[in-house]
Amino acid sequence: MSRALRLVLSGPALSALWLLLCLLYIQSQVGWDVLFQLLPHEIAIAALGVLAPIAFIWVVTGFYQRAEALTESSRELADAVAAMVFPSKASEARAREVGDSLRLLCSPTRCRPIPRASSRSSDATSPPRPSGSRARSPW
Repeated sequence: MSRALRLVLSGPALSALWLLLCLLYIQSQVGWDVLFQLLPHEIAIAALGVLAPIAFIWVVTGFYQRAEALTESSRELADAVAAMVFPSKASEARAREVGDSLRLLCSPTRCRPIPRASSRSSDATSPPRPSGSRARSPW
């Protein structure tokens, strides 16, 4: 049985077991006729004694179910990050092939520096101005 299935079934199973134990205790130790003669605050205390452990069981079960879901989610995220950081063999081979092709195309005897568009130093450092009339500031 998988861990997730055990977690899902543990809440109802433990709750049913606790209720059965409470019913057996009332039957053998207290008696049903005495239970109905109790005052309202005594009945509330008895109900709290029966229901509080069930609430605790469900809180703990929910905590473990949430932890299981977070573990699975983080495992999926780790796999996705690993796939991005460590690419597949095919993509590594393709990147190596492209790099080799670029090295062949751009050997020292074949490549020439790209000439600049303008020889003035101010034009080389400033961004290009829009054509037409005077350029306006966006502010």
